[in-house]
Amino acid sequence: MNTILVHLGCQGPYIQNTLPPEHMDWCIRQYLAFNSAPLYVLTDRENMPHIAQRPGVRVAAAEDYYSPKVDQFHKGYKYAKDEFWGVTTTRFFYLEKFIEAHKLAPCVHFENDIMVYFDIGQRAQTFQKLYGPNLAYPLCDDTQATSGFMYIGSHAALSHFNDYVIDTMERLGMYGFENMIRKRHNVNMVMMNDMTLLRHYTDTRGVGGVGFLPILPYDEHSSGYEALGGLFDPGDYGQYFGGTRGQGPGVTYAGHYVGGILRHNDYKLAWQTEAGLRVPYLDYDGNLARFNSLHIHSKNMKPFASKTDA
Repeated sequence: MNTILVHLGCQGPYIQNTLPPEHMDWCIRQYLAFNSAPLYVLTDRENMPHIAQRPGVRVAAAEDYYSPKVDQFHKGYKYAKDEFWGVTTTRFFYLEKFIEAHKLAPCVHFENDIMVYFDIGQRAQTFQKLYGPNLAYPLCDDTQATSGFMYIGSHAALSHFNDYVIDTMERLGMYGFENMIRKRHNVNMVMMNDMTLLRHYTDTRGVGGVGFLPILPYDEHSSGYEALGGLFDPGDYGQYFGGTRGQGPGVTYAGHYVGGILRHNDYKLAWQTEAGLRVPYLDYDGNLARFNSLHIHSKNMKPFASKTDA
């Protein structure tokens, strides 16, 4: 299974410069602790020398995979091209071209604040059996999903999502999309970004058109947990156990599928040692559920590393 990490330089809150952030190296090291398959890193050409040279890491210049969809999107987007929320969406256009050029699908994409705790290649056939040629990612709530860890079953699937983004922008515009989501879900705060676009895209695809990675070990959000051997953090676990950049541990969001449960239950993070590597588990009601990924919103990755001596 091919695996791709994208870092495009941008501006935004807590971002000091466009260089790859320090926590990104922890993300890469963590991936390599469990995986021997190559990790492709797609980044700005000027950032390529700043990616640590490690065996199994292959760095490519994003500029070589430019898509006209970038400009199509920004024609109607409020924020500047190098602003964080614009880049989180336009990265998928570069990713589409990269996957197509090198025939990398099916593949996995994850973000630079994700810690991976399993061998992705060993689960390749399971991903394909569960989700086929489609996309699969964790859901946050009724209006948001996350691409923190994302399965891409085919180039066509990612291209279809990207075409949906462009079509949505051209038909509704940024504010039209946001107003539609507000009315549909009776919410006040909505932002057109990758998270809201991914979530609404699931509603356009029908049953089976998009897969949902397991985020809980029980109820309707647990599908695939046993087969994949672990949970995929939509962001709530990392924020609850590790905090955010502005708050300490214990952060929860009532409307989130996971966050709503964490704020009403005394769930803990437990660590087990497997083949010399620390692996996190959700300790719930006397049971343990393994994590395949944690989304470390605080960017303080070291406490969540399986080993710290590499």
